[in-house]
Amino acid sequence: MNMKKAAKIIIAGLLLVALLFSTIAYASNIDPDIETGDPGVKEKDAQGVINFLVRVLRFLSAIGGIIIVGAFMLNGYKLASPNPNSRAEAMQGFMYTVIGGIIVFGAYYLAGVLKGIADSL
Repeated sequence: MNMKKAAKIIIAGLLLVALLFSTIAYASNIDPDIETGDPGVKEKDAQGVINFLVRVLRFLSAIGGIIIVGAFMLNGYKLASPNPNSRAEAMQGFMYTVIGGIIVFGAYYLAGVLKGIADSL
């Protein structure tokens, strides 16, 4: 596959994701006060944004978990091969899969901690 075709596919995918997760912003709920410097954002509105971001992260973590399980299965299949090069590639693939799992689920855990802090404020 040439680079232009791959770039078009990636851009189309990113646009599709942007369209799926975009929402309409209503400015009628914001009532700023110039004298006090209060931005006028109600707590309910900010909590709604945080809850939306947590739902998106939960969805992305679920997809990441499916990909990680698939990578473990693929590397396990390669590890059962009698070819030594394939086995070495599988061991390296296991290392990358574990690192990816730590990143995906670490991000989900960190977001949960930050949401807990935001809820307590």
